[in-house]
Amino acid sequence: MTPIVFPTTAATGGNTKFQRAVFGDGRVYTVRATSLMMLTGGGVKANQPLTCTPNPIAFGNVLTDQTSTLQIKCTANTAVTNPKCNITSPIFKCPTTALPANVASGASFTFGVTFDLTSAAILAWQNANQGNQLTPGTQGSNLNIYTTTAASGYLPGVVVPMSGTVVASGGYLTVNQTVASFSGVFIGGQEPSQATKSILLSNKGRSALVFKGFAWQDYYADGMPYHNVTLPIVCVMYFSWYFSDWKCSIQNELRTMS
Repeated sequence: MTPIVFPTTAATGGNTKFQRAVFGDGRVYTVRATSLMMLTGGGVKANQPLTCTPNPIAFGNVLTDQTSTLQIKCTANTAVTNPKCNITSPIFKCPTTALPANVASGASFTFGVTFDLTSAAILAWQNANQGNQLTPGTQGSNLNIYTTTAASGYLPGVVVPMSGTVVASGGYLTVNQTVASFSGVFIGGQEPSQATKSILLSNKGRSALVFKGFAWQDYYADGMPYHNVTLPIVCVMYFSWYFSDWKCSIQNELRTMS
């Protein structure tokens, strides 16, 4: 008999004691560290009924109000019938028309998938995501292609990852944090008597942004007035026309405010 030597150091990157696997589509999914692992089970080799390219599908940068379509070619590894496609994200679309009813082994078919950033698609995405705004950056989904085959040892379909980057056609202001927590300060002459925090403003859009002014609001004063940083005034309006007396322009660069 050969002894099994167990490691004496703490294990890292493996599955934890109470971690649960997820089953679906003839596979077992589990997470290890930052990786998603897919395991086929049952002791039976499961083959893909189709080989689709490109895989993964990368649309690259797409401006809002525009669309991008890529052609996907799928080759049958065994004879399949009634292939159908499905995508869960409203901003990625596959054909609603029927794909070929029968595909012989070795035969291919081609169809287009679209990264749709028109207003209607963005609104549908927001409604499907509890009203959250679609922000610039990478978005992803899966293209699911389902098939029927009489051959054994084949999965019921294939999954092709998709990704695309949303680019705002105009200026798009982002802030690195919405809450700034200050450290404690002393009053009465002891130090530190003040604290400073910085926030980072970024224009993630394609066009220039123009800052017309800055203000801070005193939530503890009656009426919660706004103190204009641009000009020495105090207003109780959310926006002040005095902001327009001072401008600075940024274009795809960062600014830091203290």
